[in-house]
Amino acid sequence: MWAPPLLKRVLLAAVLLVCWCERCLADPGALDTSFNAGSVAGTNCCVSDVKSLAIQPDGKLLVAGVFQTNFGGGGLANNYARLNTNGSLDTNFLHATGADRTVNAIAVRSDGKILLGGSFVQVNNTPRWGIARLNDDGTVDTNFGPYLVSGPYEGVAKVLAPQVDGKVIVAGSFDHINSLSRAGFGRINADGGPDASFNPGYGAQANTIYCLAIQPDGKVLVGGGFTNFNLTLRYRIARLNSDGSVDQSFNPGNGATYVEDTVRAVLVQPDGKIIVAGEFGLFGGDTWPRSLCRLNADGTRDLTFNTPGGVSGSVNALARQPNGKIVLGGRFSTVGGVTRGNLAVLNPDGSLDTSFDPGTGANGVLNATVSQPDGKVVFGGPFDHVNNVARFHVARVHGDPFLSASLSSSQLNQVVIAWPSSFSNYFLEYRSELSPATTWQSITDNVSIVGEYKTHTNQNGDLSGLFRLRR
Repeated sequence: MWAPPLLKRVLLAAVLLVCWCERCLADPGALDTSFNAGSVAGTNCCVSDVKSLAIQPDGKLLVAGVFQTNFGGGGLANNYARLNTNGSLDTNFLHATGADRTVNAIAVRSDGKILLGGSFVQVNNTPRWGIARLNDDGTVDTNFGPYLVSGPYEGVAKVLAPQVDGKVIVAGSFDHINSLSRAGFGRINADGGPDASFNPGYGAQANTIYCLAIQPDGKVLVGGGFTNFNLTLRYRIARLNSDGSVDQSFNPGNGATYVEDTVRAVLVQPDGKIIVAGEFGLFGGDTWPRSLCRLNADGTRDLTFNTPGGVSGSVNALARQPNGKIVLGGRFSTVGGVTRGNLAVLNPDGSLDTSFDPGTGANGVLNATVSQPDGKVVFGGPFDHVNNVARFHVARVHGDPFLSASLSSSQLNQVVIAWPSSFSNYFLEYRSELSPATTWQSITDNVSIVGEYKTHTNQNGDLSGLFRLRR
């Protein structure tokens, strides 16, 4: 199968490099019209809200929230669904009766199984209180059956974070996981039993936890509306050790200290730095970050990351693109003093990426954003238009082109082609010109990995040609 062709023409004269791109993709931020989850008005009922998104390794999209719709055809989906890469409902995935109540969170495990968290008590007619696991085909995994309890009633899961070992961190409104006492926060083993070895004590003490992130070393970042975690002073963000205790080596100082401040999204970078977002003013007593900042691994502010002018509202979701840029989704009208309708992209240093322009953006709040391996951005929330085009609650826009060309730093007669190393199922092809007399040739030599990119150095002395990625 061919991916959308992405070509780079490289023309060099002395030290001048001129690149032009022949591609079917639009400018970064433009609506991707090849993805359309359909108009869900009229007899199809309507999507009320999309609260969570996740992308599978095969590119299919998992959508969760509160809705009843057929996503433009193919059968009815209740509160969660799997979509094909074009936005249509995946009819090979069992949706059946779905979840009987809201699904707040959806996540994919490394083995392809799917985790759901919400306020439901049944999934596909199977009793499941607040948390469930699905097989890859959408059937309920009968080997995983924990239940969240709040007093005499069912509990609610608001956020989930799967670990690589199959365990899952869950936060929400509950006081027990099965029979194990837990104050709205705990860990569940891969077999569905509560993990007693993970003990967060008093946790956030009834304050809402909005976001979780698990570091590569197994430590857990927690963000929300709390001012202490298990009786340790932590303003809206804390890091826990793998046993659930507060990590004393991570200290964000005053954090977000105003009464109404919240941390709603957290993102761990490959270098260990942590992007924190939500709705706050001061953070750690430093300069005015306006709802967004980056922390060093020890919790101190990273002052090399700066968004002058900040964000004019709340950032509810973060995603990292393959090129290191950061996607913001939420409820805001400006970023860095520039108009952005609830969707924006930052450069790695925190400045606004002005090349990513979504026009008027989404006309409603964004609750979730995910970045595809090709750089495209998918987002969800209670909106019905994106840049004045009808799109109901889930949409996709174009990202940066992912194939770049530059002069070699050591040899002026060599060209370096680079693409994200995450594109493991793509390979590079070269063609001297677009004419019937030439063909595309696969390139396998002189390919190396540099950081997060694969690179090829063209050493044949021919400095004019076209390159593309194919899968």
